[in-house]
Amino acid sequence: KSIKMAARLLTRSFNKTIHTSSLNSALHLITSSFGVSKFGKKMIMVEDAVKSVGDDALLVYSSNKIAVLGVADGVGGWREKGVDPSLFAKALMTSCKSVAAQMQSECNPVTVLQKSHMTVMQDTSVPEGSSTACVGVLNKEKHVLSVANLGDSGFLILRNHSVLVKSKEQQHYFNAPYQLAKHNLGASPIPGEDRASMSDSYNINLEDGDYILFATDGLYDNMYLKDILENLELSKNLSNEIELRAAVERLVTSCCELAHDKLYLSPFARNANIEGIRLRGGKVDDITVILSKIVKTED
Repeated sequence: KSIKMAARLLTRSFNKTIHTSSLNSALHLITSSFGVSKFGKKMIMVEDAVKSVGDDALLVYSSNKIAVLGVADGVGGWREKGVDPSLFAKALMTSCKSVAAQMQSECNPVTVLQKSHMTVMQDTSVPEGSSTACVGVLNKEKHVLSVANLGDSGFLILRNHSVLVKSKEQQHYFNAPYQLAKHNLGASPIPGEDRASMSDSYNINLEDGDYILFATDGLYDNMYLKDILENLELSKNLSNEIELRAAVERLVTSCCELAHDKLYLSPFARNANIEGIRLRGGKVDDITVILSKIVKTED
């Protein structure tokens, strides 16, 4: 990934709605998170919070009306300027949590990202930086998950042991994902740079028993979909936080092994070869995953 200073071409966001049968009860999430930084430091979280995993950041928040999940991948290239890449990503997710908590059932993830980006831009305590972002808001009463995805982090919706929805990767060119940025040039985005309004938008009606997976590109660059599903072992019908935690830890641990395998033809290496770049092996990176299961609550 590189720090983008040049003007970017705008792209149209799209809206994907998956319709399913409605339920007569509210929904809530059982959630567990696990991450391993590129330096080997582990992070485990199940409660509402914002945490860093290396240069990544993740968000888990829940109220009576909504649940919010999010991941951001800080761009490592800022280290060349003496800037800690994790600070911008964590500040962005912290602001997303605050904005969503204020808006509650009225919040839209694109609006959450827009407001949060502006807040971080204007916060003098947050240094320069940039990151991808994927934020989802579940309306517990309407059973609708709305997601805004900018860049190459992303999410999966899993139903009946298969993939119902997979977010689309956004890149300007190979290994140059869309990203929100802050520069010491003022409190507004630079003209031509990526904005939250460029996010791909999704609306998915969820059902009891569905799984939601949010992850940074450390997962998707190293594991193919079939391997993600195999490691989660959803056929075991994960029913509590302990089982979810075991599944997400197993997934990330397997991903780490692949990331350090120099002979493995990873998704990242395969895509590099398609672009004419000879490469083999996994991609050592921060790996951050949030796994949630939808459970209906009786009235």
